[in-house]
Formats: sequence, structure tokens, C-alpha cells
Amino acid sequence: MPFNIPFATLANYSRGSTDAARKSQKICPQIKRANPRSISSFVATVKQEGDEFDELRDFIEDDRTLVPVPGSGVTDERNLWVAYRLCMALSEGGFANPVETIVKRTAAIRKSSFCRAGERPEASEHRDTMTAHTDLLVPTKVLLVDDVLTRGCTTIGAALCLRAKYPDVDVRVFSVFLTKNFDPDFPNFVDPTFGTLSYDERYDHTSRDPN
Repeated sequence: MPFNIPFATLANYSRGSTDAARKSQKICPQIKRANPRSISSFVATVKQEGDEFDELRDFIEDDRTLVPVPGSGVTDERNLWVAYRLCMALSEGGFANPVETIVKRTAAIRKSSFCRAGERPEASEHRDTMTAHTDLLVPTKVLLVDDVLTRGCTTIGAALCLRAKYPDVDVRVFSVFLTKNFDPDFPNFVDPTFGTLSYDERYDHTSRDPN
């Protein structure tokens, strides 16, 4: 049976040529560098008025603990990686969610953005280089938070690691950006999107399906 997880994203990213795509090419690297002004702007955008933003806020809050998805390097509590900063910005920016670094990277892995398409780590490799542990009460609902959602292998790997340790935990995924590799000339930069990440363990295959 496929392993399915709901996801939500705030904005689109691509290397296309529209004004929206060019804006994404400017803002995404700033988020990935954890630029404080860009992260504050991200939180302000999530708090905008509108039905799609109301739905996005409900998706984030819903009594969920924010858990940052580990970066490619070994997790170091002194290294405030971007997903952790995004979680803290949400928590400090008016969202009531607690933040817990439950999932950590125990062995470094190659960065997907630096790999050719067929060389990127699959979900199982991410899972096998992560560990899940908490000294506090295990949350019943978790929102895995990351900066960019491409194929979803990293977040699925984190979810698999989390579920292996805590089988009953309810997991969702939230990312700032959704890559549009096959739709490079999308019209809108900010465009809250909801969908499902699916994982088939038989083939170690991850797919994402927007609603």
C-alpha cells in the first residue's frame, strides 16, 4: 500500500521566464539563506486575508507541532538550519504551534540540488540517515516544515523515520515553495497549493499530486 501524506505550499518556484518565475528566482535563494527579512515577509504572507490563506493557516495550526525537516548535513543544534528558522518564525509570528527538533540527520547526504536527476537520494536513503527521538511527550500531530518541495523524497524520508519510531503520529508537510519543473511559466508567484505526497516502498518511489 502506498504511504500518503497531505502537503501544502505557499508559493511557486521555477526557472521560467514570466514575471512570477523571475520573482521566485529572486526570493527562493533568500529563503534558502534564511534571510531574516524574507522569512518575516513569508510569515506575513501566510497571514494575509483570503479563503486560500485561511485554509493554509488551518492546515498549519490544527494543534500541530512544527518539526523542521533536516538539511543534508548532520544535524547540529548550534546550526540553525533554514527549516528550523522557518518553524521558529511561524511560532513567534502569531502561530501557537510548539517547535520540536524530533527528526535529526545522523549522517550527511548529498544535496539534491547539486545532483543530476538520476543521482538524487531517494526517500529510503533519507530515512536511513535520520533518527527520530524526543525527551518530551510525543506529539500526536506533526507538521514537517521545509523550504522547497520538489519530488518530496526528503520529507517522505523524514516522515518514514518519524512513523517508524512513533507509528500513531499524524503527519502533514508544509513547504514555502513548490517547484514547477514542468510548468515553468506559471502566472502567480504566491499561490497556496494543497496535495498529497505518495510513497511506494516496493519501488522506493515518491510522487506528489496537487489537488
